[in-house]
Amino acid sequence: MPKEPLEKNYFEESFMYSNTYFFIKSYFQFTKEKLEVKVPKLLLFLPIGKIHDSYSFDDISEIKVETKPYSTSFFLGILLSYWAFDTFNKSLVWGFLFLLIGISTILNAYRTSIIITNKSEEVINYPISFFERSKGEAFVSKINSMLNGKE
Repeated sequence: MPKEPLEKNYFEESFMYSNTYFFIKSYFQFTKEKLEVKVPKLLLFLPIGKIHDSYSFDDISEIKVETKPYSTSFFLGILLSYWAFDTFNKSLVWGFLFLLIGISTILNAYRTSIIITNKSEEVINYPISFFERSKGEAFVSKINSMLNGKE
């Protein structure tokens, strides 16, 4: 006779960690008792593990999706890309490297996060890709409706 699970998963979702790290996923799982989050841990540009967080319903004060533009990143990316085209005359490898870093910096100029605020007003940001903002908003909307007892 199979054992009955203690908690039934209501829903779970995975998101791209960022625009440039499209191959790395963050996982959010909403269960009967809590919200579990698994996000990658990065050292500079290298993934070195995962961070596991868990929030009970009683501890969550607010959850939302927020996008912020970072003009410094955008202009730095433009500058690096321009510099890359100037460097192509001297070295193809360095020019390509600067162009890659410049485009990556431009892509990350708009950063989207799922923001969880707990009862003690501590704010925790979990970055997701800007391109998955609508998917994140749908996920957060589901969570908010579950927390408010609408489903």
